[in-house]
Amino acid sequence: MNLSVIIPTYNRPNSLKECLACFKKQTLANEFFEIIIVDDGSAANLKPLIEQSLGQVKIKFIFIKQPNRGPAEARNKGILAATNEIVLFSGDDIMVSNNYLEEHFNFHIKNPAANLAMLGYTTWSKDIKVSAFMVWLEASGIQFGYHDLKSNQQVDYNYFYASNLSLKKRFMIDRGLFDKSFPYAAFEDSELGYRLIKAGLRLIYKPAARVYHKHEINLKESIGRMKNIGRSAKIFAKLHPE
Repeated sequence: MNLSVIIPTYNRPNSLKECLACFKKQTLANEFFEIIIVDDGSAANLKPLIEQSLGQVKIKFIFIKQPNRGPAEARNKGILAATNEIVLFSGDDIMVSNNYLEEHFNFHIKNPAANLAMLGYTTWSKDIKVSAFMVWLEASGIQFGYHDLKSNQQVDYNYFYASNLSLKKRFMIDRGLFDKSFPYAAFEDSELGYRLIKAGLRLIYKPAARVYHKHEINLKESIGRMKNIGRSAKIFAKLHPE
């Protein structure tokens, strides 16, 4: 039940370096996990950065580079390259807590059934300036909807957040991966969650696996993101008219 952490990245070398540094502090021993970084067409060569970050502490990693095709295809490449039984999704602007991997690992050891998956908790990083607008984004449920959840609650597809979620690789491969028709980081994770939960996946919320989203966003940027969400929602509706 070892873990394969999949991190898509695009033109954020400094953020990626900080993200990877968090994995050097994990309470879970290195032998129980690997990290798969999928470069979605970044301008810089990221491999030396990754080798310097992870190679010195003997964390197994796999580096994949693809042309810029979006996070859905990047994650799919990571899933297919994973050598472990459990796939864990994160991001290059996600800073994980020291017990992050151990919480996901222990969940799957205790819940070995193929259809059991785990959702952790994501909040804003304390190392950035969290504006009143960002507080509202989080509290409103527009960014994430954690305020409605209780520990150990089974949640629906709209909580299939690819920033902090783990599931069995085989269950996913047998039932389909991310749909590559989604070009943006919007609805591509919810759509996969919709299909997998229809196929019997049970997604359980465990807030002890805490991560921190280190990405400031203002109203103008959020409006641009909402436009992409609208475009992705149209794709979702075409795929699932029901």
